[in-house]
Amino acid sequence: MRIVDLSHSFEDGMPGFRMKDREGKVTELTARIRPFLTYEQSLPLYQGQASFEITEPTPLSRGR
Repeated sequence: MRIVDLSHSFEDGMPGFRMKDREGKVTELTARIRPFLTYEQSLPLYQGQASFEITEPTPLSRGR
């Protein structure tokens, strides 16, 4: 079986893409990336046996 890794870096405020509407107004899409649960917060939940992070992406648009 062949496995293809499609993962990529995604950072807070990273430029997304721009699009123009019919009137010429440009909208730029990006995202805010914040931890929902950090490694440090998850550690006591599993008696110090495991830790993980859950990251929350929030889509943002900025009109120009």
